Amino acid sequence: MKPSARLVVILLASTQALASACHIHDHYSDVIDVCGYYPADPIYGSLTPECRKRLMEVIEYNEDSWEDAPPGLQDAVTAAFQALIGYPLAKPPGNKVFSLAPADAGAFPLDFYRIFEEWPDLNQSIFNYVLNQFDTIKYEPPNELNEHFGAEATIAFSYNLRQMTIFDGFYEGPDPVFSYNNFIRAGSLVHEARHGDGITHEPCDERAEKYDGVFECDADFLGPHGLETAYLGFLLHGSGVSRFGEPRLLTESQIRSIGRAMCRNIKMFILNPFDEVAELLKDVDCDEIDAEWVIQHEGLLQ
Repeated sequence: MKPSARLVVILLASTQALASACHIHDHYSDVIDVCGYYPADPIYGSLTPECRKRLMEVIEYNEDSWEDAPPGLQDAVTAAFQALIGYPLAKPPGNKVFSLAPADAGAFPLDFYRIFEEWPDLNQSIFNYVLNQFDTIKYEPPNELNEHFGAEATIAFSYNLRQMTIFDGFYEGPDPVFSYNNFIRAGSLVHEARHGDGITHEPCDERAEKYDGVFECDADFLGPHGLETAYLGFLLHGSGVSRFGEPRLLTESQIRSIGRAMCRNIKMFILNPFDEVAELLKDVDCDEIDAEWVIQHEGLLQ
């Protein structure tokens, strides 16, 4: 996902404190009976009254802060949580990204499979993971510091704070080149949650273009960009594959957007991707790849 809707972390506690303070609860089982549907609107999401009510009960919104939010923004966040449930996930064959992996390992760290396999269902695992990382989600009005971001993670256990802050950029995103939609927002939530494991960004280099020198990049796939990329890959293989003669759940436009997000994450914001995928993307313009390219390179032709 583009860092113009990216996340900033303020970390004021040790990794051990982060881990010990996590509150594990199966929120998925609290909502699946009314929220386990495929959203009709892929851009803004689709919240039934029953699902919206149930999600509002399990998502810890700071309601006072949301009184100042623009119309529709809180529903966009809530719909992104529903997307974590409603878009089926599946593991990429061979633990690969764009059908590639290092010769001696999988593309994604084994730690990611701990996250995705903590509960019996992949969607259940990622939904619970995101919700269990934060105690509150608040809204912050625009200012000169947050105008280029969609959200921010503040992890400060010394102040008993595990907070996600949502900015206006979460809704549409300030980058007109990038298709910003419901499942990209869901990927943003996953990215944000990874910061809750005590992982911060590092300074970018020239590959990140206008973010050169900005703390928006990750050393490798272990960071938030890597987990977000893994989630999007799982999404492609769960909802972007035709099985038993049934049409794909994702449209070609959606597949293209997901593929572009994965490409940008790897090429621009992961400083040390493995050699095979770095070579593949070396001469690729991520904003120009189409659905056919994604289908071919992710092996979605089934």
